[in-house]
Amino acid sequence: MNMKQAETLSGISRRNIRFYEDKGLLHPQRNAGNDYREYTQKDIDALKLIRMLRMLDISLEEIKDVLDGQMTVQEAAAAQAMTLRENMSRIKAAIDDCEMLERMETVGKEEVENMLKHMDGQNDSLFAAWKKDYKQMADAEGKKLFTIVPDGSVTTPEEFVQELRSYADKNHLDLTITKGGMYPEFTISDIEYTAERIYTRIGPAPVAVIRCSAKHPETLDHPGRKQKVMKAIHHSWIYLLYLPFVIVTFRMCGGMNMFTDWKNLVLFLSIIIVMGMMVFRYKYFHENEKR
Repeated sequence: MNMKQAETLSGISRRNIRFYEDKGLLHPQRNAGNDYREYTQKDIDALKLIRMLRMLDISLEEIKDVLDGQMTVQEAAAAQAMTLRENMSRIKAAIDDCEMLERMETVGKEEVENMLKHMDGQNDSLFAAWKKDYKQMADAEGKKLFTIVPDGSVTTPEEFVQELRSYADKNHLDLTITKGGMYPEFTISDIEYTAERIYTRIGPAPVAVIRCSAKHPETLDHPGRKQKVMKAIHHSWIYLLYLPFVIVTFRMCGGMNMFTDWKNLVLFLSIIIVMGMMVFRYKYFHENEKR
């Protein structure tokens, strides 16, 4: 059967079928006459198994082990169930603590101390959960958008692809080019990216920078209000550090008195603008340089 039939029978899009082939999860035969892929019922069964396991959020590495016979479906499911149960236990502990607080008539100093002792006695479960969730969120944000500073100017599609492959090799990433050109597309760990060449300045000379953006960044997000708070902190920390600098500079330039001295006012605004541009440049060109 051909690609269209495989897509219909398996419920998996052509792009994902090709992606799984690139990852070594599927090995269809080729027609000797036209070199087209030919899928067997065994391939369709494998695709359905992949689809089922991915719906359980089981990693591609574990799915490959299942298909290669190094792990059974039962073992993969048991490992994933254990991970999910650990998440459930942390959530249940948090719900129980919230319900305990709801039942209290007052929440004063003594009640807060008692709750802290109780929560600390749970192996710091909530703090550990926050720490783990923040790490996952920061990792996801780093995967949504990152930049590469190439060694050369990147003036041809071949140089563009070479820089992407070089970056992947240096960071031990499994990168697959899906589209060439000066706006190439590629995948890293089942995430689809588009890349573009933009310019910034290092000193007086313009320098080409490659900016890589996830095609579907929303799929990397985790739901919940806590994640929104963490994202706000993650993206604003550098600006919070910038704020004390503004205050110190304001005082050094005479505080409110500088509005009567245009030289100090110009100096203050110049310093703030220059430092603001440096902070902005760092945020968008260097913060996510390493994934």
